[in-house]
Amino acid sequence: MIIGDVRLVLADIPVARPHHMSFTTLTAVNFVFVRVESRDGLVGWGEAACLGGPTWSEESAESIAATLGQYVVPWLIGRDATELEALRLEMARRVQGNPFARAAVEMALWDLNGRALGVPVHRLLGGRVRDRVPLSWSLAVASGDAEVAEAREKVARGHRIFKIKTAAHPVAEDVARVRAIREAVGPDVRLRVDANQGWDRPSALRAIRAMEPYDLDFVEQPVPRWDLDGLAEIARRSSSRHSCPRCSTTRASWPPCTGRRSSTASAR
Repeated sequence: MIIGDVRLVLADIPVARPHHMSFTTLTAVNFVFVRVESRDGLVGWGEAACLGGPTWSEESAESIAATLGQYVVPWLIGRDATELEALRLEMARRVQGNPFARAAVEMALWDLNGRALGVPVHRLLGGRVRDRVPLSWSLAVASGDAEVAEAREKVARGHRIFKIKTAAHPVAEDVARVRAIREAVGPDVRLRVDANQGWDRPSALRAIRAMEPYDLDFVEQPVPRWDLDGLAEIARRSSSRHSCPRCSTTRASWPPCTGRRSSTASAR
């Protein structure tokens, strides 16, 4: 199955309401869609999503399009799309880092292979292991009253997990937000908070300890990704679970993290 054409489509898709996080306020999500077409007319799609430019992911839609257009698309055309692993390794050799860009291409290749065989991609990856995945709704609204109203509305529609974006406000205000949301949704709804690396160690400890009465699943990225000692200290000095930095994006970055008594994800 020879690749005949690869196209990149950039699109900024507005969000339903401004999304306030520690590093930016989102009004749209920036997408790069990758369309891979075989010479016999089959099409596979992949995508990369970026938030507010090269901040959250270190990649932007523009950098992804430039990297793929210059360094991946030219050699991908004419290759055999069924050689997924060989193509993945070659792409990794030609393009260091840039995980979002590379993932979008790999996603499109998997989609193309699934369509060629007439099966969903999970069949190619070993088979389905669950019928559904619980979703978390992120709360990042400027107004506390509007945030509580949004949480109540989503609970009425069946949502049972909320992630509260923190560190865009003073610690006391974030604690008040968590308390108000917990009181509004009741004890059976799961809550977790995500500071997106926005706190320093003292602020993180103060916030996490103050939020412990509200039964959080975990606290995500409480401190900058490079502060692994800080993450370990917070874990030792508080009882909440903490998720390891999602921005540890390479295999080499994980041993220093896992070598500390630093973090655990929620088992629930």
